[in-house]
Amino acid sequence: MYANTVGEAFIYYGIRLVVFTAVAALGIWAGIKLRRNKDKKQAE
Repeated sequence: MYANTVGEAFIYYGIRLVVFTAVAALGIWAGIKLRRNKDKKQAE
């Protein structure tokens, strides 16, 4: 993917950054949630 203008490049990388951040946040959140559930089960 080659951007024709600097603006297109910023938009393209901006979208990729937002998507990457969302996926990373979701993964971290899911990991914490699973770990907390696991800790609760072990504590009982």
